[in-house]
Amino acid sequence: MGEKSMSSQKDAVKSSRSGALCALAVPATLVAVFMVFAPVRLVAQAPPVAAVPAAPPAPAPAPVPRGDLEITVVAPDGKKFLKFQDCRVIIRDQVVDFGDSSAPRTVSGVPAVPDESVAVTADARVAQGAGKPALRFVGVAEASPEAGKSVKVTVSLKRADDINAFCVTCHPGRGQRVRPGQIKRDTHPSGQVLEGRYRQQVRIYNEKVERLIKEGKPHGEPIAVEERLVKVGAKEVKKEFYTCESCHTLHAKTPNPKYMRAPYLETSDLCTGCHF
Repeated sequence: MGEKSMSSQKDAVKSSRSGALCALAVPATLVAVFMVFAPVRLVAQAPPVAAVPAAPPAPAPAPVPRGDLEITVVAPDGKKFLKFQDCRVIIRDQVVDFGDSSAPRTVSGVPAVPDESVAVTADARVAQGAGKPALRFVGVAEASPEAGKSVKVTVSLKRADDINAFCVTCHPGRGQRVRPGQIKRDTHPSGQVLEGRYRQQVRIYNEKVERLIKEGKPHGEPIAVEERLVKVGAKEVKKEFYTCESCHTLHAKTPNPKYMRAPYLETSDLCTGCHF
């Protein structure tokens, strides 16, 4: 009887412990359920977020008004040249080949921006006869294209054996008076003989540009040099000069400011084209 009584007491203790654990487990389970489902319930009750409407497409840019320029290239005395060896006219990014004719030519589709003019630049060679080098003539005229109309422009040529001397008539240098409408020239010297390693460096640069053009890769413009006859003692010797035109085009538009032939910041392609 004593053993049975003790066994019953042990069973009772186990039962009471299990009951206590169950009693403790129920509140914990309820808390866990509440913690899991409470956020879900709160999210479900949150108001829906309104969809952001898509931005309207950007309006197409207005077409640029354009007009025509009827261009006549004449000699310094105002008369038409009978025949050029060659002649080209530059208007922004358009280069028109006049060939050997001095007859007027019409250039169509020139942007007509109100209160804005364009430079019309003619660059011509005129033959002197057998055995003599052709003479170079350059002229610049200002034109104001009008939308839907044709405007007549006359470009009067001047001798330009020394292109630097021609350029400074509109782009005065350091110490020279600047008239209204003129733009000062750059401070880099020019109009000097290209010699020694500088001449070799320019040749390497121009060969590189020609190669890039053939390969259809991005490139700048070649560095132009001017060949002149220079007296050395009793003889006349051909010398290559670097000029304004070595770094700037004759008003032909380029991706760079001031009609620069290539980017021109320090150590740029254009600078290293001469400097080593």
